[in-house]
Amino acid sequence: MPTMLFVDDPVRGNPLRPTADAIRALDGEDWLSTILIDHLLQTTLKGCVPDHVLIGSSDCYSYFSTYNDKLDKHDCADTVQTMRGGLQAYAKSEFRYISAACHQGHFFVVDVTFDSRHPAIFKQVNVYDSLSITSRRRATAVLGRLQRFLSGFCFHGLDHNLLLLEKQDYVVQQAVFRNCPKQNNSHDCGLFALAVIWHLLEGKEIHSSVFTQDHIGALREALYRGLSSNAEWATLENVSSFFPAFLPPVRNEPSPEQDGALVHDTGPEDEEPKEDEEVVAETHPENFTHNVEDEIFERKFSEPSQVFQTVEELMVVINDYQEASGNSLAIRRSRGSSRAFANATGGSTPEMNPR
Repeated sequence: MPTMLFVDDPVRGNPLRPTADAIRALDGEDWLSTILIDHLLQTTLKGCVPDHVLIGSSDCYSYFSTYNDKLDKHDCADTVQTMRGGLQAYAKSEFRYISAACHQGHFFVVDVTFDSRHPAIFKQVNVYDSLSITSRRRATAVLGRLQRFLSGFCFHGLDHNLLLLEKQDYVVQQAVFRNCPKQNNSHDCGLFALAVIWHLLEGKEIHSSVFTQDHIGALREALYRGLSSNAEWATLENVSSFFPAFLPPVRNEPSPEQDGALVHDTGPEDEEPKEDEEVVAETHPENFTHNVEDEIFERKFSEPSQVFQTVEELMVVINDYQEASGNSLAIRRSRGSSRAFANATGGSTPEMNPR
């Protein structure tokens, strides 16, 4: 197993905490920071990514530039040798590198499958850019530095590495700029990139209408409300259900048979735990109280015929309730596309039907 993270992989790295300013950027038309994008990747994907999939930091351009510079400096020889020792495990099998790369103030997705044992090395090189009119120079710059990094650290001394040394633009020549949804503003590229990554990991087809600006706008608003109102919101285990709920194709749980796809609990409601499964008792804070009447909750959620067709509809009512009551609602369990919510007073749960 590799002993060094690949390009500061946020999913497998140490916990990241965005600053208050980074969170406030969600409330408006500001660009999002790489630390916030990496935090969202970490929070929504941690523990769900297959071993052969590497999620690179969105600040990968700076990372590649910093370490590639060391390859040409004599006084960095020891550092380079140490890094090679930690990174050459990535030359022993096939890996898929995915990143919401940020360069020159714009996020886009690179999706590269590489295998140093394969004569062509790169099995696929895909780029997804949400700008309607974009220059390919950003992606070219990132991919070129990725090739230099692989050649100088991961594949150093291997026969097939000669190809990368002789053709410094080799990976760029293999790149295919894929069709994907387009943003209609100048500030949502980071969330568009995250949405593309979610679709890729779920094994969903990417096309121009797989999600829209409206979906991303609703996601941005909900992320701001969640991150700004509750410091613990983004550390809940169920947050990985929150993010894809705003993206139509990934609302339904993927099939476990999908190669490289995330696998979630899709068992029927009455399914009993298997004998070797550990049943974990639910725990609550010391001041948690059960079965307390909550008139606001009852008024907003207990209409017998109340059914929410989308998560967006449900989130509007949830936010109204939280503002009016001072309580927080948390996702308790998810089966299929339904979301079950419970409040701190043990009230009834609203129903949401997928469509």
